[in-house]
Amino acid sequence: MDQHARQASNYCQMLYGRYIAARRGSGKDQYLRLSLQLEELLLFIQSQFPAYFDQRLPLPFSSFNRLQDTIRNQIRKLTKAASMPGMESGLKAVLLQPYKDFVKHPENGTFQLIDYLTRLSDEFVNIARQPDIDYNFEAHQLLHSFNFNSPFYLRYCAKRIKEKLEEEEKRKGPDVESKLKLFSFYIKTMNQVPVRSKVALHPDLPSIVESNAIWFEQEKLNLEMEILMKKGIFGGININNTAVPKIPVNLSRQQLISFLRALMEMKIINVDNTSAFFPVIAAVFATKGTDDLSRDAIRNSFFNKDQKANDFVREHIFYKGYNHLRDFN
Repeated sequence: MDQHARQASNYCQMLYGRYIAARRGSGKDQYLRLSLQLEELLLFIQSQFPAYFDQRLPLPFSSFNRLQDTIRNQIRKLTKAASMPGMESGLKAVLLQPYKDFVKHPENGTFQLIDYLTRLSDEFVNIARQPDIDYNFEAHQLLHSFNFNSPFYLRYCAKRIKEKLEEEEKRKGPDVESKLKLFSFYIKTMNQVPVRSKVALHPDLPSIVESNAIWFEQEKLNLEMEILMKKGIFGGININNTAVPKIPVNLSRQQLISFLRALMEMKIINVDNTSAFFPVIAAVFATKGTDDLSRDAIRNSFFNKDQKANDFVREHIFYKGYNHLRDFN
């Protein structure tokens, strides 16, 4: 069925192309009728056999004008709905962006996109009809549950959270721990919103959950490092305003990480947040050769165990170290 729908889509595009190219009176109307009939067939398969229909198929050329009018009508409804009291002014522009993009470039549209925009529009308008609710909160909840993974929306949310943190800093002063608690609250709030299965504005891009997780982790790590710096526990390679040289070790990056991971697993090095320890390693140690000791490189080494490095640590550090200590007796 999926293959038949794909072939019907290809024929539909071909026939409409011939309709555009044909001269009047040379079968032009027949091309249009056949194209429209195939479009109806595609819509029938989509509605009656959705499990066998590839929603990523491009929209038929013959449907552009009709769908552009449909989306324009949705834009009018959304514009009114997004103007409810308490709704963030910037949210409207972010919400309307994919709708306006389709009106401008319908050739990039797919069946999946039209279905997504229509369902989102219906539910967003329904929110605006409900009395006595926090429209702004409900709007963000809806966009998150709909996996509205627009890069514009992700940047908007990041900017919004940073503004909230700056407000907190102005109210309470430069208290990094308070900012971290507030930031963690935002993480918890957004992560608790269930995302609908197999729903996305851009199916080919990371989900809103994945994108938020990466950004949250980076920002949270920066705040945690600020706390460590203020406490004088660690400040890059500067502790209590005193320059501290890196510790050179005759190990590769993978060998160093294997050794440190073993100490962490044995609770000799006791850290609550593994990720917060990565920049500490990067700033404190200098490995042999030209190994990349960036935070990302350390993270990759930590979560991708290397058997050769593990064997080296066991033989050359733990076994030899044990024998060396035994000779002290």
